[in-house]
Amino acid sequence: MPARAAGLRNAALLAKASAFSLVEVVLALGVVSVGFVAVMGLMPVGLKTMRQATTLTVQSQIVQQLVGTAETTPFPKLAAKFDNAKFYYDDEGGSLTNAVGKTRYWVTTTVTDPIYPGSDQVDKANPLSQNLRLVRIQVINSPIAPTSGGVGQVTNVFFIQVASSEK
Repeated sequence: MPARAAGLRNAALLAKASAFSLVEVVLALGVVSVGFVAVMGLMPVGLKTMRQATTLTVQSQIVQQLVGTAETTPFPKLAAKFDNAKFYYDDEGGSLTNAVGKTRYWVTTTVTDPIYPGSDQVDKANPLSQNLRLVRIQVINSPIAPTSGGVGQVTNVFFIQVASSEK
């Protein structure tokens, strides 16, 4: 029997040595919870950055689409198509026919004659002025119709110059 009692005693010591104490478990939970709180603190920053990146990506796609359309529009029709024009896009950059429904991006364009450096007026006598137009593209990111004051709205403005290829 003494051999059997020694075997049980060794088994009991072995079982006791392989378990975690309450202090070890509490410390481990404390370390894990501190790490979890730190990661959760970064979530709002990550979500804000993702939302900004998505907005810039969609706005870039919208501007690229409008630039492509402006470049392929016959030069004499450029002002008729883009001057004081309004375009509407959904949250994924898809074109909409009107402002009703899921409009997220409100785009207005204007076409003007270019103003040259060092001058505050258009030089109509310059032959370049007759073959060059400045297209201003304003993109407003707003879930509701933009107001004239634009308070609380993200607005980006892009400029392109379109030249006539006709001689």
